[in-house]
Amino acid sequence: MPELHLKYGGSTMARTVNCHAWTRLSERIQKSAVNGAANRGSFLHDIAETCILAGNIPASDFIGHYSEKWDYLISEEDTNEVESALLAAARLFREYGIKDFITEEFVQINDLIGGSADVIAWGDTHAIILDWKFGFNEVSPIQSWQGGTYALSALYSDTIGDKLEGKKILFAIIQPKVSDIAQVYEFTDQELDDMEDRIIAAVNIHENGGGEATPGEWCQFCPAGPVCPSKLMQAQAAVRLP
Repeated sequence: MPELHLKYGGSTMARTVNCHAWTRLSERIQKSAVNGAANRGSFLHDIAETCILAGNIPASDFIGHYSEKWDYLISEEDTNEVESALLAAARLFREYGIKDFITEEFVQINDLIGGSADVIAWGDTHAIILDWKFGFNEVSPIQSWQGGTYALSALYSDTIGDKLEGKKILFAIIQPKVSDIAQVYEFTDQELDDMEDRIIAAVNIHENGGGEATPGEWCQFCPAGPVCPSKLMQAQAAVRLP
């Protein structure tokens, strides 16, 4: 898992674009400990990265391994899930003629926006931003702000930008608890241009004091939830319902 994080990363970009208050409000909240499910997901990400890079290490080799960093003990069920993810990635790479890839490459649009994609892969005609998901809640790749952020950041990269230039850009989510095949979305050039404009505009608002809180699906996992005025109003309205 990446050690370097920018203020505005891919995993929170949907919230950043749609709610202009969350960064300001979250400054009032003390950071809480990471829960067990998040630690499990992080450990499985590490195992998937190790296996896909090595190419010949089965995930089953990690059964019974304990990570002090993540405070988690790997089970056979966990490694089966990672193996399913790796098989889905292999099928995806064959389908789109992928010739090379890199893992956890830190890429950025600017000094505030960017992060590390799980996998960035490319062939002659397609480039793929791949994200492992090891949770139960289904995540869609369609017009994903996370995928768009990493794609745009990769295109700006001095290291791999030329590998993506002129190719069809795909965002793929591999989530074994939802499907044994990758869920894929192809961005158009216009979509990525529009997303970049909205991302930069939203970050400028956040950096200049923020705006109004706007509730939506991006509220899930928001650290500002306990002090969010919009969430409070929603709760009060629910209490008043007959």
